[in-house]
Order: sequence, then structure tokens, then C-alpha cells
Amino acid sequence: MSRQTLNQVLRSCQAILPKSESYKTLLDSSANKRGLSRKLDLLLREGVHDMKVFGLGFLRSIASKDEYVHFTSCSFHFYREMERELDRKAEEGAVVGRLWRKFPELRRAERLREDLRNVGASSDPTLVPMSPATTAYCASIRRAGEEEQGVRIIAHMYVRYFADLFGGRALGAPTKYAVQELKQSPPLFYQWDRTVEQDRRAYIERLYVAINEAAEEVASEEVEKRIVEEARSAFQHNANIYTEEEGLYGKAAQGAYKLVTGYAMAKGRQLMR
Repeated sequence: MSRQTLNQVLRSCQAILPKSESYKTLLDSSANKRGLSRKLDLLLREGVHDMKVFGLGFLRSIASKDEYVHFTSCSFHFYREMERELDRKAEEGAVVGRLWRKFPELRRAERLREDLRNVGASSDPTLVPMSPATTAYCASIRRAGEEEQGVRIIAHMYVRYFADLFGGRALGAPTKYAVQELKQSPPLFYQWDRTVEQDRRAYIERLYVAINEAAEEVASEEVEKRIVEEARSAFQHNANIYTEEEGLYGKAAQGAYKLVTGYAMAKGRQLMR
């Protein structure tokens, strides 16, 4: 597929994808204008979160059932690692553990496991070997949980859960359009409990506030800098998972085509009812 054709397909995808309210939520928040939350959000403005890579990576992940299973399995592994570390810090009574206990709705690992069952994955994800990039990401999460009272794991919470709360839910329907083998629509990973959905902005604001409070309790200026650098590293680990195997553009084009045709078929079925 030529780059011109790929760009045309991507423009079609943009017309289909639901519009995220992330930007307005970022602007309206007051808690992210101060403290550690502000420093973490500044990373986004620096462009550390490469939207092109993550957009293409998402399209690659819906190019086929096999691609979906691969990337969902990768996600299961790093969410499971992060949530196990957070549970351990909670049992120890650490500040980051107390932060974690305030937001039980954030858990994603078991939802990802169920999504793999719903798509007919043949293996338990715990038995599937991790890719090199996933292994490196999990090791980074583990180190963050073991050092400095685990405070750097706040960076990993920020990178993953804020992405899920902001734009992530908008990807549920497109995933179902493209991956026809999915039995659950949208995948459970993209669904949130009522306590989140009834006022998503208020929930995000509470999370920003809690992160600031946790940092104020345990983090010096130097430690906050290390948390921000940990977040920078976490963004890169996420990008590495999408790019570690060749064929990002080609697979993304396949995913875009599957999304557009799946959407057209769904709308066609609606019109025939």
C-alpha cells in the first residue's frame, strides 16, 4: 500500500473514531495545574507521548485476531505486573499503596484476561511468553515498585490509567468493528464501572488530587524529578511494544482497512433492520 493510500485510509478512520474530550478535561482540571500532576502533564506537551506511534500501534493491534491477541496479551502482562506491585505496596501500608486503594475501579488486568477469552485466544495469557519489549517494561515496573518506597510506580499509574480514562474508552467500538471475532462489545478493557462513568471528569480530578497528595507526603523535589523521568521511560516502553516487530505501517494500514470496512458493514446492518 502506498503512503498516499495509507493517508486516505487513515483520514477515513479519523471520521469514524469517536472524538475524545481529553483536551477539555485537561484544560478544566485545577489539580493538574500544580504539584506532581502538573509536571507529569507537561510531558504530554513536550510530545513524549508520540500520538503517531500510538495511533498506528492501535491500528496495528486491530489488523487481525492474531495481532489483537498479541497486543492484548502484552497489555495483560504489564498491567498484571503493575497491579501486583501496587497490591504489594498496599499490603505494606506504603503511601503509593494507600493511593491505589482509593481507586479500585482502575484495575484492568482481569478485564484483559477476559477479553482474551472472549476473542477465543487458545492459551492462558500467563502461559504466553512475553515479548522482549514487554519483558523490559515489566522489569521497569518491578524496579519502580521495589525502590524508594515504590513511589516511582506513580509514573506507571499515570502513563497507563490516565490514557485509559482519557482517550482509551473511545477505542472500544472501533476495536469491535475491526476484530469481528470479539464476542464482547466493546471489549471489557474499554468499559468502566458506574462510579467512573457517572462523572468521569470528577473521577479524573480526584486522581490528580490524590497523586499530588501522595507526592507531597513522600517525595522531595529530586524524587519528583525521578518520577517524571520514570514516566518518560514508561511512555517509551509502551511505544517499544508497538514497534519492536517490523511492519508497523503495513499492519496499521490493514487495521485501518478492517476498521473502515467493519464500520460500513455495521452501519449497513443497521439500515437493513
